[in-house]
Amino acid sequence: MLDVAEREFEILMSEKAVADSQFGGFFDLQVKVLYFLGATIAVLGWLYSDKPIPIGTNLERTPIICLVLVLIGCSVLLQGVIMYATSLSYLEYKMTTLNDRFSACLSLSQPPLTPFRSGARRRHYPQ
Repeated sequence: MLDVAEREFEILMSEKAVADSQFGGFFDLQVKVLYFLGATIAVLGWLYSDKPIPIGTNLERTPIICLVLVLIGCSVLLQGVIMYATSLSYLEYKMTTLNDRFSACLSLSQPPLTPFRSGARRRHYPQ
């Protein structure tokens, strides 16, 4: 039978795994939405750019096309902001809440989770 500390550690590991998988799934979805919106702009540009419009005729569709392009462009910017905010909130959760709980559970002096990958170079700042 597991003691309380081992059980708490297993719960923390499963919580981290769930948070990692949820963030990964959300990020994949957001990237697909960004690709779709970007492809829509490219398709609209391709459809309407190679057809010359004579001056003074058929200008009623031009404002509609411009409005659609602006709306899609704003949606792309909004999706970028949502992805950035979600990434920061996940990183904050991982670095504060999970780090504190892991440090307390394992009686560590250094936080076990870092924002860097294990092989990444770290800058050393004077203290």
